[in-house]
Amino acid sequence: MRELEWIRLDDVEIRHHPKANHLRLPDHDPWKRIELQKATGVSQNTHGVVWVETGWRETLNYLRFRAGSEVYLAVDKDHLISDQIRVEKYTEPLSTISPENFDEKHNSFRTYADLVRFVEDENNAKRWLLEHHMRLIQMIDESECQLEQLYLNPYDLAWPLTRPTLTKSRRIEDVGGNILLPLEALHEYRHYASALDDPVAYDDKLDSAVWRGANSGPFFEVDTRRPNRRELVARFAESTKHDIGLSYANYKDANDTIPRNKLESWTKGRLGRDAQLRHRYVLVVEGNEGATNLPWVFLSNSVPVMPRPWVETWKLESFAKPYVHFVPVADDFSDLDEVIDWCESNSDACLEISLQSKLFGLQFFDRLRERRLISTVLWSYAEFLRRE
Repeated sequence: MRELEWIRLDDVEIRHHPKANHLRLPDHDPWKRIELQKATGVSQNTHGVVWVETGWRETLNYLRFRAGSEVYLAVDKDHLISDQIRVEKYTEPLSTISPENFDEKHNSFRTYADLVRFVEDENNAKRWLLEHHMRLIQMIDESECQLEQLYLNPYDLAWPLTRPTLTKSRRIEDVGGNILLPLEALHEYRHYASALDDPVAYDDKLDSAVWRGANSGPFFEVDTRRPNRRELVARFAESTKHDIGLSYANYKDANDTIPRNKLESWTKGRLGRDAQLRHRYVLVVEGNEGATNLPWVFLSNSVPVMPRPWVETWKLESFAKPYVHFVPVADDFSDLDEVIDWCESNSDACLEISLQSKLFGLQFFDRLRERRLISTVLWSYAEFLRRE
């Protein structure tokens, strides 16, 4: 028997649904409407309430970004990650590691007062680390957690630390002491909510793959353990079938492992998100840590094509399943043409993947739920430090 669970989507509304019903009561309680209509989708905004009685798959096609609105969807429970599992995953090191050594690399001990001093120091006003400290202060304040001391590593990590530390990323197969928090807005799906407004339907997109990104990650290193952007552009920058290349090369090759003219030929310049979403298949490739474009690709009408994730963030990339939420490709991208051919021959399966990936991202849209989970992680960490 199907077990349904209602999920709330902040800053989202149902627009132009052909089977929508409207109730012009701005103050109406949508949960009362759910109870009365037993609807599958309910949207509330300043204009009132909209509800539909179709399945969530059909409703997904009519979700659009609108700040201040709310949508409620009844979704099969087995499609969702429960609160308990999310907290256990984020705080996994607290139950698996008893640190004795302190890993000094990019790691720092902080008190709450240190965080405040960092934010208030005018010398840090333009540092990219400022956002991480400001967001952590806000999280601690909102959770009312008495976290007077902590270990913080705000850098892009694709490796494990030896001591339980608040981080924004970690290696999936070896989490070490990395406790996950969304220390950057980039690690929240809602930051990319406007991708729901993808104007191009799946069937109307170009039957090709696209990718743009920096030469970040292990670009100048021979590292066969994880996907490498260098392999992608080396193989496909000159492809006439796909549109693949570097946006820019902002990382320097200290050992001159790549000829300058080769790096220049791989660099095609920036390509806006809307231009990329004209393609049916968008490649998702990790850089220094996770792939920045993963949230908006998942929320769009395009199909994510990606190697199995190596790095995990607050977005829980390790829970994304091949052939469910994305189409897998080899770490060296050697089979990309064959993968796209398979996609074109299996359009129904790819359309379902596009819908499932969108649903995967939408389950992170409940603002209150995200704050509650952040608070639980911080309180769990505070309790651990008291025991240490």
